[in-house]
Amino acid sequence: MGVPGNRTSPLDTMLINFAGVRHLTEAVVPLIPPGGSVTTVASQAASRWAANLEKLLPLVRAKGFDDAWEWCEQHPDEIAAAYPASKEAVVIWTQFTAVALGEQGIRANCTLPGPTATPMTPDFEAMTGKAFWDTFPIPLGRPATPDEQADVLLFLGSPAASCITGAALLTDGGTSGGIATGLLTVTP
Repeated sequence: MGVPGNRTSPLDTMLINFAGVRHLTEAVVPLIPPGGSVTTVASQAASRWAANLEKLLPLVRAKGFDDAWEWCEQHPDEIAAAYPASKEAVVIWTQFTAVALGEQGIRANCTLPGPTATPMTPDFEAMTGKAFWDTFPIPLGRPATPDEQADVLLFLGSPAASCITGAALLTDGGTSGGIATGLLTVTP
């Protein structure tokens, strides 16, 4: 669930990508039995979430959709770069909620996909330019497929991942690791 950020206002992007995801998750949690899990999809664009933790933690702590909406309206500067901010909030919220859900025997995780061949690809190309995406460094040499991203979601929801909670799992073909180690650079 989400929008790329070029179709809506920063406020709407935050409400859809973060507040809506959180609201939906909180609505279904009562239906999840102990041993179950929920996995949300953030983005590689959220890889700087730790640098923005203090800025976004008050949003994550907001009580429900309406309070999150109010926080976003009161903090336009914090949500100006709405797509990465919304996905960073998903990562932080996943870690935050994993504690409370863990007490109920429910796991919470998220993935941070990199370029993935989906119908939203043209929107991302329009935001930064097709040349940027054509030269985007992916060690595996290609964007992921939706099926590859789905396989990770299935794994995180399976018993094979029974001790994984609060995780933000990079599914970006190795790009973030290459950037972190200085082997790759991304230039807009």
